[in-house]
Amino acid sequence: MKNLKKTRILEKIQKFPLTVRKIILWTIVIIMGIILVLIWSKIFLKSFEGLSRKNLFEEIEVPSLKEKIKEAMPEIVIPKIPESIDSQQNE
Repeated sequence: MKNLKKTRILEKIQKFPLTVRKIILWTIVIIMGIILVLIWSKIFLKSFEGLSRKNLFEEIEVPSLKEKIKEAMPEIVIPKIPESIDSQQNE
C-alpha cells in the first residue's frame, strides 16, 4: 500500500514540467542540507562542552612554538674570529 502511494507520487512528479521538477529537487536538497548542518552543529557543540576555556590548550596538548622550533632546528653556533686575523685584514 505504501509503495503504491510512493509510485503514484513519483508518477505525478514525472508528469510536471522540467522547471517544476528542478524546483522540487533543489527544495529537497536545501531542506536536507539544513537538517544535516543542524545535526552537525549539535554534535560539534556537545563535543566542546566538556572543555574549559582556560585549560583548552593544555587539554588539547598543543605544544608551544618554542618547543617545536627547538626540536626541528639545530642550534646555530657562530664561531668567533680571532683578533689577529681581524687586525690583519684592516691593514
